[in-house]
Amino acid sequence: MPRKLPLYVVKQKNRAGNWVHYFRVGKGPCTRLPAPNDPSFKQAYEAVLKGEPSVAQAREVPNTIAWLIGRFMESGDWRDTSPATRRQRSNILWHVKEKPDGKGGKIGDKPFSVITTKAIRNGMEIAERPRPQQTTTSRRCPRSASGRLRTAT
Repeated sequence: MPRKLPLYVVKQKNRAGNWVHYFRVGKGPCTRLPAPNDPSFKQAYEAVLKGEPSVAQAREVPNTIAWLIGRFMESGDWRDTSPATRRQRSNILWHVKEKPDGKGGKIGDKPFSVITTKAIRNGMEIAERPRPQQTTTSRRCPRSASGRLRTAT
């Protein structure tokens, strides 16, 4: 027989098809909880039961590149950009954070003090280098000024 859930805890299926647990008294607001078999469930349940604010886990360590990107995304400059620009830039910044550093970690976990003028110049030089597929494609498909493929003469 399945174990009963604690008082005021409800189990619902979200739109992705996963079961999630919420704390809700009557028609009041829902507060998401970890799964009951999670070690942090009891602590989170007791905090919500007492009416204390939920303990949000820090996602980014302060003074890291990921933290700096997060602060930029909370700024007025970020809010002033159009939604399409924000979507593009957030995708670029996410890839910067998640890029491996070559030592088993991620770039986003590094302190932002490692960003120096020399590091920026090196990155720009690497980005400006032609990629192998760019050079071979242009050699395979030569075109004349009219836009037609050249023929051997």
